[in-house]
Amino acid sequence: MTDPDVDDRPQETVWWHLGVLVVSAVTGTIVTLTFPPPAPLVAWSALAVFVLAWWIFGRRTFDGARGWLPFTVLIVAVALVGASVDPAFATWQTVAFPLVWSITPGLRSAIAANVALAAGMGVGYAISSRSVLEAVVVQSLSLAFSLVMGVWITRIAMLSEQRRALAEQLRTAQDEVAALSRETGVAAERERLARELHDTIAQSLTGIVMLAERSRRRHPDDVGLAVLEETAREALTETRGLVAAGAPVPLEGGLSGAIGVLADRFARETGVMVDASVHADVPRALEVVLLRCAQEALANVRKHAGARRVELTVTTVGGDVVLAVVDDGVGLPAEQPGHGFGVAGMRDRVALVGGALELADRPDGGTGLTVRIPVGTGVVAR
Repeated sequence: MTDPDVDDRPQETVWWHLGVLVVSAVTGTIVTLTFPPPAPLVAWSALAVFVLAWWIFGRRTFDGARGWLPFTVLIVAVALVGASVDPAFATWQTVAFPLVWSITPGLRSAIAANVALAAGMGVGYAISSRSVLEAVVVQSLSLAFSLVMGVWITRIAMLSEQRRALAEQLRTAQDEVAALSRETGVAAERERLARELHDTIAQSLTGIVMLAERSRRRHPDDVGLAVLEETAREALTETRGLVAAGAPVPLEGGLSGAIGVLADRFARETGVMVDASVHADVPRALEVVLLRCAQEALANVRKHAGARRVELTVTTVGGDVVLAVVDDGVGLPAEQPGHGFGVAGMRDRVALVGGALELADRPDGGTGLTVRIPVGTGVVAR
């Protein structure tokens, strides 16, 4: 199997070097054996000019690279001069026609260059053979064969390039599908764990809190019961935060509807006022990223902020979509600010789509989280 990253042009150039040298040497030898001086001298001189031009710049002119036109003109001139001293110089066409096909850009240019080469060779052939009819017949056949083979090979090359492009698109699509499958699997697992936490640990902790409250009413001076109740409440809050971060939120109504559902659920469960608004239309794939970040941000507010109000907005700034979650809570903890597992997960998720996350204390109190994802024209402000 060929590695797509391996450049095969050096090997291709080696074969062209061999073809140019061998065919030119064979042509010069044939002219030397079939025609008296000074024809061989003229033929060898023309071939020497061609080979020298090939080594200087012609070998770098493939696929319409800079210098292809002067080199094509030189090939036509060599054909005219060489054929004008000996019809056997037409042997040189075996390398001239394929070379012209290879260096000219586009099908039209290649056909025009082939016609010019056939005309130059034909004029020279007519001069040396003194038979216009013979020159026309020979060069017509040569041109027809060159055009048929050239168009056929060009078509094959175009189809090969199209297949290569389609294969590359298929690989890209497969990578995207794999990434989406992993994301779907992760989301499904998060949702399953959220349900398990809600149905097991959260219920058990709720029962412990209720029992602790009842026992404290009977024994108000028992410090151990107070500590037990406080610890159970903190564990329950943490568990509810985990459940909220992993709970499924439907996206059927788009990002705006999902954010609304998320904000309403958070407000009902915590009593914290949430002002949520979406002022951008974003691609479906980014909707999932933004929604998960919003879930994780609200879960962190629930667990750590002690806030009374949260503002959640999705807007566009230039070519970026920006999610901002701002609360009026206690701010980031002094130890390891912004380095929890939830924030790290958000950073990784945002980084996968080329975005960035910022988390910092606000000057007037509370915490501000900003997620910025570049999407170019994929975002439409509204």
